Amino acid sequence: MKKSIQLPIQVRSDTIGDHSVFKVHVPPDSLNQWCLCLQLLHDELVDGCVFFFPPSKMKFEVRCGPLSTYHKDCNKYIVFLTAQDLDCLRYFYLKYFKNGFAEVDHVDIEDIGHEGCYLTFYASEYAAPVSADEARKRLVIY
Repeated sequence: MKKSIQLPIQVRSDTIGDHSVFKVHVPPDSLNQWCLCLQLLHDELVDGCVFFFPPSKMKFEVRCGPLSTYHKDCNKYIVFLTAQDLDCLRYFYLKYFKNGFAEVDHVDIEDIGHEGCYLTFYASEYAAPVSADEARKRLVIY
């Protein structure tokens, strides 16, 4: 069974040099439904989550799979995530939802299906970046 939901999630595929990046942006007002769908997938209560936004005929589907990758099928992007990558993404967005901001502006997941490519998931509100010195202090690197 799949869960279908209307959310204004923005998706696009870009090429930067020799690398392709599949970008997903989840607006803050969609976080609760996005997190719920990731949780349903994580708990294997659904086989996939299909997101659509009426002005666009494009759909975006997230499923679990043996590899983290994506492909375009007619008017639909389908993203497959391994259980580990789904868990990482779920954790990132649940913390974003809980705190009202993310620790970083995006999460990159290596796209195993397309060598040298990434699936990138963005947050709108995120903590200010820290300096190299502050990062060393936090990581106890001197």
